[in-house]
Amino acid sequence: MIPPRPTIPALLAQSVREFGDRTYLVSPTDRLTYADAERRSAELARWLLAEGVGKGARVAVPEGTVGELLVRGIGVMAGYNKRERAETFDADGWYHTADRVYRREGDPRLFYGGRTSELIKAAGANVSPLEVEAVIAQFPDVAQCVVIGVDDPERGEQVCAVVVPAAGGVDVTDLAARTRALLSSYKVPTRWSVVTADRLATLPSGKLNRRAVKELIVDKGLPLER
Repeated sequence: MIPPRPTIPALLAQSVREFGDRTYLVSPTDRLTYADAERRSAELARWLLAEGVGKGARVAVPEGTVGELLVRGIGVMAGYNKRERAETFDADGWYHTADRVYRREGDPRLFYGGRTSELIKAAGANVSPLEVEAVIAQFPDVAQCVVIGVDDPERGEQVCAVVVPAAGGVDVTDLAARTRALLSSYKVPTRWSVVTADRLATLPSGKLNRRAVKELIVDKGLPLER
């Protein structure tokens, strides 16, 4: 038997308990500007950037730091079909998205940094490859960049950047120094490889194929610089 859906008054009561006076009733014919929709969405589904192992350890992170996106509110789903709610929600009702995001100072937007499963674990620290790529790819002497983790017996993984230089080539030592000025030291690649664009396989979507790049290094012995 399908349980009855909550009534509008019940939903409003729940929203008031969750969000106090920041509660809005929006009808299907309500015309919203983009700014209004963004504001109301933010108020009806809160987010928290958090670092921690497991769902019991939540620590809000400062602006500019990558954390997992957690969402809670009456607009959030009750759970996944055929999965226990505790697998994705913690005891306080936060949905753990496994998406890694960060916010820049003075900017209300959230920037995507990859999935938790895509993280590189270097010497016990989590490194988002997309965050590192975004920094390296902004340099004028870099045409393309893909960052992956390569196995290391001491560190677990090393951060490895595979770079396609723009016209004129690229100096890896100088590139590493510029990257170090913009990222925490543990995020700076410790291994580098400079290749031509035809060496980097792409997916049908046009995105770089990380798995193929890793195979190029591990299985085909692509030379790496320190």
